[in-house]
Amino acid sequence: MTNSIFVSRDDTFKITVYYTKDDDFSVKKKDDLTQEEIDSGDYLSLTITFSLPDHATSKMIMRRSTNVVNGTPSFDQGTFNNLLFELLSTSWDLKDENEKSVDFDGVKINEMRPDIVRIFIDLLQEELDGRGLYIAVLQS
Repeated sequence: MTNSIFVSRDDTFKITVYYTKDDDFSVKKKDDLTQEEIDSGDYLSLTITFSLPDHATSKMIMRRSTNVVNGTPSFDQGTFNNLLFELLSTSWDLKDENEKSVDFDGVKINEMRPDIVRIFIDLLQEELDGRGLYIAVLQS
């Protein structure tokens, strides 16, 4: 990231989660695993690259996350989380069983398991908060 007042498409960061490849599916944050567990081969990893939010994207996320019911504004946290995830994610390293790259698009994002998406959203919020941007998006 540059020390600029502008956000470019190059202002990105990566988040990785781990999941089991057996029938007893589970998904974990890196902090919830030991290095031995990661190295064991029992877990696969998925890394998604996210862009930093710019002002226009932040405003759109908030506008689409806010409803007016009986004249009273109402914030929809679920819509906010989904938009944050969908609009800031730019690519992933997912491969199919033949090691061919899986195309990254909105359809595939929406087909992901909700437990994996939930962990990515949690980590995305933590990352943005650590950069002072989570509250800035909420206040846009």
